[in-house]
Amino acid sequence: MHKYHFIKIICLLIFGFINQNSSIASDEEDKDTLESIKQWVPARLHDESTLTKIRDLIDGETHTKIENNPDDNGDYGFSMAYVNAAQRDYLQLIKEMYESTHKRPQTIDVGAGHGFMTRNALIAGGKVHALEQQKPTYEALRQKVGGAKEFLAEGETIASLCKVLTFNAFRLKDKQEYKEHYDYCWAGNIIHLMAPTQAKELVSILFQVTKPGGIVYATAHSAGSIPSAVELFYENKAKGIECPGYMFLNRTIYRRYEFTGKQSNIRIEDGQALPFISEQEETPPSSEKHGLYGEGQTDIKWIAETTDSEGYIAKRHVHTIMHFFNPESLTHIFKAQGFDIEDAYYIGNDGEKVPFELSEDELKQNRYSVAVKAKKPSIN
Repeated sequence: MHKYHFIKIICLLIFGFINQNSSIASDEEDKDTLESIKQWVPARLHDESTLTKIRDLIDGETHTKIENNPDDNGDYGFSMAYVNAAQRDYLQLIKEMYESTHKRPQTIDVGAGHGFMTRNALIAGGKVHALEQQKPTYEALRQKVGGAKEFLAEGETIASLCKVLTFNAFRLKDKQEYKEHYDYCWAGNIIHLMAPTQAKELVSILFQVTKPGGIVYATAHSAGSIPSAVELFYENKAKGIECPGYMFLNRTIYRRYEFTGKQSNIRIEDGQALPFISEQEETPPSSEKHGLYGEGQTDIKWIAETTDSEGYIAKRHVHTIMHFFNPESLTHIFKAQGFDIEDAYYIGNDGEKVPFELSEDELKQNRYSVAVKAKKPSIN
């Protein structure tokens, strides 16, 4: 055999072996994903075809953001599409009560965003109130929850199982019909948009609307991946500041404007984190203050930087208010309002739990979120 042909055959064999192993690995990954979905969907949906549909529904989604209208300076935030460890645990609780009682538990999604968790809670077996105050986001939410329709039991409808509440979360305290109404509450990525007094008030409201023995899950941003914010968090913690993650974050936002009218943010540069002296501290001169839940924004001024034949790039400087957490500071707020803490942890980029303790250097390297599972004590 010619040397060239021999090498070619060897290469083909190696290539085939690699492809075969890649295929096996892909099949194993698919099985793991379906098994993960099985944990939180009712047994009537456990056939492989239905599980695959649910997987494809979730995998086909991306983190979404409603683009700002040129005449509207509102920032409606991102909604996260995947199912992380905290979401999976929460959905599993819904499923277990649904299957054990043959009734859908009462649940609420506070700050429902684009409706990913609302839809998933419907699939898991919940009856859901989705609380979303922003009208543009509310419209996206209504479309998203429709994806649960084919996974409902016979005779059930989205309209009978899902109610969208279009008001500020703080108004729940004034509505007696929701007092001790919910078996399970989800407050995903909303509390870090609140000043300390707001965060405490929200958790107090969650305690009020949760049934005795009910469970609340909340997630929030940590300062992870922003070195100056991590450093300030630890400095504040060392000083004994009750909410060490409450701070200004200098940001420069660059946006691309095309002459066709299309616009999009192209990058955000996080600069120096700045401490608050108090919650009433004024915004630094000539700066914008963003970030507090339920508050409007000032007029935004963009400064043109570069121009080409199709459009231009502009930038603006803002001071964004953030309230970063670690597991300790998040559990502190829930304990203070009367909850018993059942679990608290970081969630990594892969969506899975990471050790409770992370070093300052580890937090600087990666973006983490924080989750808490809190239980309202039962009445003796």
